[in-house]
Amino acid sequence: MPAWIPQPTDDGSFTFFSAEFGEAFHSQQGAKQEAFLKFAQATDLVEKAKQPQLCLLDVCYGLGYNTAAALETIWSVNPDCFVTAYGLELDASVPKAAVVPPVIDGWSEPVQAILRALAADHQCLTLQLQAKLLIGDARQTIQSLQQASMQADAIFFRSLFATPLSPALDGGVFSAGGPLSGSDRKTSDLFAFSIGAGCDASSWITDRHDSPESDPFAPRMVSGHRC
Repeated sequence: MPAWIPQPTDDGSFTFFSAEFGEAFHSQQGAKQEAFLKFAQATDLVEKAKQPQLCLLDVCYGLGYNTAAALETIWSVNPDCFVTAYGLELDASVPKAAVVPPVIDGWSEPVQAILRALAADHQCLTLQLQAKLLIGDARQTIQSLQQASMQADAIFFRSLFATPLSPALDGGVFSAGGPLSGSDRKTSDLFAFSIGAGCDASSWITDRHDSPESDPFAPRMVSGHRC
């Protein structure tokens, strides 16, 4: 099990560094700030929170920051909004390491309790939330969501390590009709998708079929927000 050592970022929140890929999980400018601006805000959760219920899909759950930011955003607008949330994560040691001080300290007490439950039990059920953390290769774990015909109102996708492409997603990527990849080989890819009428989870995974003449890192047009 890797030793995940907290590293401070400029907004006072913490992230982890992957020695395997030589990259941090979040921007040095601010891990928590990144979660709010590039995921919760990009998916219009302030507006969507006016609905009585929402469903979230967090691909590459990691430290759980994107899910945490989403929940705090939604409940700050509508405390009665019922949220169904699914997280997909390859390495269970990451969320476990993220629920101890000082990493977890920046979140509200209710959200801290949710993050701890997901890290320990891979599920959390409250009056406002039904959440599950699916551990394993996302190309396989997402199949259970497909079988359940899960419809997401917002999808957070983070290809953490773009150089090289994370083995968890190499050979199969989440997409809206085509491969998703970044234009900068040295920068992690961040995607946030705001789905107006819901999105079937099965449409977000496909095999990679890059033609030899195409650049697999060239940006593709997708239905949603690219951050």
